[in-house]
Amino acid sequence: MLYCIYIYWVVNMVSIIGKKPQFLLIKHYIEDRINSGILAIGDLVPSENQLAERFTVSRMTARRALKELADEGSLSRSPGLGSFVAKPPMQPSVIINDVIAAAQASNGYQCKVINVYNSQANDALAQQMHIASDRYIFKGVFLHFDRNKPVQYQEILVNSALVPAFIKQNFHKITANAYLKWILPATSTDYNISAAVANEDQRNYLELSEEDKACLKVIKRHWLDGVLVSTSVALHAGQHYQLVADGSDAKK
Repeated sequence: MLYCIYIYWVVNMVSIIGKKPQFLLIKHYIEDRINSGILAIGDLVPSENQLAERFTVSRMTARRALKELADEGSLSRSPGLGSFVAKPPMQPSVIINDVIAAAQASNGYQCKVINVYNSQANDALAQQMHIASDRYIFKGVFLHFDRNKPVQYQEILVNSALVPAFIKQNFHKITANAYLKWILPATSTDYNISAAVANEDQRNYLELSEEDKACLKVIKRHWLDGVLVSTSVALHAGQHYQLVADGSDAKK
């Protein structure tokens, strides 16, 4: 019986991965041509009409792919001229210490499970998770401790069709990130690091004062063959981090 359930899950997962949104296919097509050197910096990429015809999709779908690539900094769009391969922006390297791994190594780690639940995605969440608006997602909210001190507040969204057993896990024993890495290893992972102001609930969880509400926000997205598996948003108390003057490192 368990074997049959496992086979069903694998077939279902393969089916979902196979139904990659058309705009993602277009994005990956352009990204592959840039990464392989076929398209160089400053080169004109195919137009919306050309992409729509090549992939047999609407212009709106092609436009979304080009817009996302432009928003991500891969393309530069000029009205009336088209989209061009952009020069990669100069970005400093930022090293963020893994506070959870450090806490686990010192045997001081604890996790408070604030909430884990299943919810039907609204339009905004569906767009964020790259799924249809009638699909369900899991949401987990966790507070991570090191020696009884809260060091990270985390919210994570998970594609429930890809990881159906996520909601059944004991997150006191395994973190959400560790479980996802084990059950469905990512083929790619991207990060977005920025400053953020904690809201009242987040300040209370992290035991921050009104003056110390500035936080470091780390968004991590876990991908499997172009399909988004999860999006994690982690908040850390900002006073524990700083960027060095040359912009090449960060210290905790």
